[in-house]
Amino acid sequence: MSEAKRFLKIAYEKSCKNLLFVALLFNAFFLLSSYDVFNVAQNSDIFIYSYGNKNELSSSASVRLTSINSDGIEVKLSSISIPENFIYDPIYDDIIYEGVEEGKEAILPLHLEAAEDIILTFASNGYCGLIGIKDGDNYQEIGLYNSENSAYYYNVKSNIKYETFFDILIKYITVIGVVSIIVSGLILIINAVCKDKGFNKKICILATKIYLLNFLLLILTRYYLPLKFEILLSISSILLLGLVGTIHLKNLPEKFNIAIFVSSIWITFSLWGAVIFLPLGKVSLNIRDILIFLLLTVLIYRIIKKIIDVFAQGAQRFATVTSKVFSWFLKYKKVFIGGWLYVITVLIYYLGKSLQGMEVSIFWLFLLIFLAFLGYFFERKDNYFMTYFMVTALIMLPIVLIFNPANLTLDSFDQFGQIEEKLYSDHHPIMHTLLEQGILFLFHKIEAITIFQVLVFSFVNAKGAYYLLQKGVNENTIYFVLCLSALWPSTLINMVTLWKDIMFCVAILWLTILLAQMKDDLNGFFKNKLRIAETFIVLFVVGTFRHNGPFILAGLILILIFTFCKTKKFRNAILIVGMGVLVFCTKNAILSKLDVRANGSIVSVVLYHGLAYEKYEDIEVGEKTDKFLDSIMPIDLAKELYNPGSANPYMYTEIAKENNALTKFRESDLKEVLKVYLSEFLRNPYLLVKDRLYGTDLLWNVSQGKDSYNYMYAADVEANDLGIARKYTPFESIAKAILRMSENYDVIFWRGGIYMDILIILLIVGCIIGLKNIVLIFWPTILNVVSLFLSMAWQDYRYVWFLWLVVPFIFSCVVLIPRETKNEEIQKQE
Repeated sequence: MSEAKRFLKIAYEKSCKNLLFVALLFNAFFLLSSYDVFNVAQNSDIFIYSYGNKNELSSSASVRLTSINSDGIEVKLSSISIPENFIYDPIYDDIIYEGVEEGKEAILPLHLEAAEDIILTFASNGYCGLIGIKDGDNYQEIGLYNSENSAYYYNVKSNIKYETFFDILIKYITVIGVVSIIVSGLILIINAVCKDKGFNKKICILATKIYLLNFLLLILTRYYLPLKFEILLSISSILLLGLVGTIHLKNLPEKFNIAIFVSSIWITFSLWGAVIFLPLGKVSLNIRDILIFLLLTVLIYRIIKKIIDVFAQGAQRFATVTSKVFSWFLKYKKVFIGGWLYVITVLIYYLGKSLQGMEVSIFWLFLLIFLAFLGYFFERKDNYFMTYFMVTALIMLPIVLIFNPANLTLDSFDQFGQIEEKLYSDHHPIMHTLLEQGILFLFHKIEAITIFQVLVFSFVNAKGAYYLLQKGVNENTIYFVLCLSALWPSTLINMVTLWKDIMFCVAILWLTILLAQMKDDLNGFFKNKLRIAETFIVLFVVGTFRHNGPFILAGLILILIFTFCKTKKFRNAILIVGMGVLVFCTKNAILSKLDVRANGSIVSVVLYHGLAYEKYEDIEVGEKTDKFLDSIMPIDLAKELYNPGSANPYMYTEIAKENNALTKFRESDLKEVLKVYLSEFLRNPYLLVKDRLYGTDLLWNVSQGKDSYNYMYAADVEANDLGIARKYTPFESIAKAILRMSENYDVIFWRGGIYMDILIILLIVGCIIGLKNIVLIFWPTILNVVSLFLSMAWQDYRYVWFLWLVVPFIFSCVVLIPRETKNEEIQKQE
């Protein structure tokens, strides 16, 4: 056999074994060939001509280019190469042609990078002359003279391609033909040595999938979401992973196929719905949008089935991989622990550097020694729960020291003011305010509240880890999940921030873990008296620490009643009802006893936001709608202040305060407002659903919407009258730098949409593999999501942070727990 034949045979064998790698290479080659056909934006060559000519009324023929805006970003004029007869003025930051000699040609070439929207701005006043602009194939003359000081805006046209869909399709088919000829040629050469019809068939099917996948993505890029080549290549490669290979779970019951398809619609919407359906100015749906969305849904349906197939067929492989990864860390644990303790010791030194800080330093040093001793003691005693508790606490201790005493915002200081004056308002749920008051009464230090939050989270995190250990999850894997939960940027920074939402979100995780225990033993769960007390505490916190808590508590009680009655556990159902009644009665009694000033419902501001959106889009509304809008502030103001991602302009701006809007919202008749809103919803459902999706963008959208924002975290002590400040340490700058870095990857660290998608897939996987009562552990999350959809008025990550908290535990329950296996030795320790 010649060397050429041997090489071809090796290539063939490698291709058969690594078909995925071949597919990714083919995909990259094909996308590189076809991307330019679809690219919306292209480099623009613009030429500005001046001959020193002017309008008769103009005092001179001056030309001043004052700015170049490319997709909202200002291009530095100082960076442009300036030809003869033009000068750059650093004082005014513009490029000038003085037009001294009439008839003398001057040309300013601009070579601008690809962008969707490019705007040139020229000064327009009594000294300006005439210019010519050659923009691609277009040329036009413009008079810049204006009797008043103004500006002339020129929208560049050469950066946009105007091919019809038919033109693009013809070009795409041409590219397919060229690429297919190249690929076919390679296959023919290989098959000259190794004839394999099966291999040819696989390649043809694979090529078809790649053609269709990229056509869909390129159309999306062309009409909806301009993407750079490297981003598009990454997306197509990731999606291709789900298209290669077969799916083993082919004969699923119809109900599961329907559930997967419905979930695919939701996940497709979370990925691309904002750019397809939600741009401002869009007041109705069109066929092209719906068709593209359906095609993307079919693609995601196939991808999700592949993901579910991987989870269902080989879930334990993940546990094995994480176990091997973490075993390396455990092998050198003394080095890591020593380094960690060294960092903490240095932080303690900085805290106590001044004489006044010595007492603080000694306190932290003793706490560190105590925690280290407890960790060592319980590790020796094989007390897994306490070991997990100490690990979490020690992991979080550095962040507590760095941001000592805590991160404090105006909300935090408002609560402190209520505690000091003993004048309570339900603006902050009274139970959380009383918790902080009790801690301050006992310890007199704000740090005590921070430490309390960290210890509660350490307890809950350890409880979840211990449950996984009881269910047979590999111990190394548990340490991996435990540390991941504690070291996640949002967890670290939120644990040292004093907001009511923090303890509420931790309580959602705690409740999820309790429900996991409950689903395993519906009959015997409440036989343990400590579990009764624990369940009541968690329900109490969930029901009272946030204003949407009662909705979650009521919904959960109804679900548990149904669950217990269905299994004829009526005693447990009665017990749950009793707990719910006790929570509501206790809260109302405390509100009455302390004469807490009612906050008043501001849910109507969410409804107002939606109705104002109709006016913003110049949609005709009913007479009652106009009347309600005008009762808060003039309708023109309601239209002008509309912000898609936030209702804050209607409450906290100076104009809103002048109109006393917040008080009017609280005093409005919610029932009547709901009637008005529902009547408009029946008339314009698309617009009002859009508005709700704008307001909850952070909750469901994987990437940040164009008209949205994302308030991620607080990392400072805001200005206050209490004299509270933070002692600076160099570690604070490092911690903030890490947080800022995480913002660059907000899809992973700070957006709720990705976690919603993961939870949906995990729920379906759990049902398919037959996990008993698996839906039960999802209910706290589901109810919280529903309540936020109904009431969320602005984008704040602390509201949706619970999604990240529950994902590691639920993922472990669905994927990592060995099926029908238990660690009997640990079970006996209960």
